[in-house]
Amino acid sequence: MKKDYYTQSLEMLIYLIDIYQIDSENSNWINWLQEDIRAWNNTQSVEHHTQAYGGTGSFNDLALLKMPKDKQLIFDTLKDFCYQFTFFYKRIHSDPNVLEKELLHEIVFKIKDKNVSVYLIEGLQSGDFLSFYKDDLVYNKIVNIRFTRDSVCMADDVMDNSRTYPCNINHLYESIITIVKEHHFLASISGNNVVWVLYNHLHKEILSYYTKVDKVIRIMNKHSIDEVCEGEYTLHFRYITSPKVRKEQLMESYNYKMREMYINGLKEELELCDKLGE
Repeated sequence: MKKDYYTQSLEMLIYLIDIYQIDSENSNWINWLQEDIRAWNNTQSVEHHTQAYGGTGSFNDLALLKMPKDKQLIFDTLKDFCYQFTFFYKRIHSDPNVLEKELLHEIVFKIKDKNVSVYLIEGLQSGDFLSFYKDDLVYNKIVNIRFTRDSVCMADDVMDNSRTYPCNINHLYESIITIVKEHHFLASISGNNVVWVLYNHLHKEILSYYTKVDKVIRIMNKHSIDEVCEGEYTLHFRYITSPKVRKEQLMESYNYKMREMYINGLKEELELCDKLGE
């Protein structure tokens, strides 16, 4: 049996809060939204949900900082839909089936990411967005990846330089840099001309990140986050103090055989080291 868009949206909001909540206070919203579903199913009342908005600490203020951008867009859109639906339904009591379709297309139309807008429409039209979302492994293969990094100074030694972030393992592995930048995981260095080299648990180099020019150099000849992790979702960033030092390390690892280095695809990185080391 297909569920209405409002019920599906509430179920998805509950699921996403449960997955990405960063403190126990957010669990209160899970209970709140579950009550909204009961009220709607029993009496088609939206009064309880409308009370979630307005003032400090309201549902509008809920921030799930570990949520990836694409999931955040889904979350915010469904939250907006629930607000709009309950606001208008409470005041005009129109046919909910008509109202929800009008509001959905109006809200989804505003989304700049058309892939997400189509995904939302298809998911809600399926009649069970939560099942649709969980079964879509291409879109929703999420795992928690543990990131660690080198210390950059004595003061940094006393800090916990490890974090765990949820990631879609089917995404291109270059998106790892986007993830750690969003969370300010990599330490800020004076001069901003350093190199971070990412390794997997087998100590294989995955990529180099040159901070001054915000450039990722592809090292491993694989594509997805899942492939570069090679069975264990633990990744480490090694700190290199400068592009000049990075070049010297590369040269030593190949015994200064330039031809062999070029054959193995290091030409771009060597040229970048020279450029940034000037």
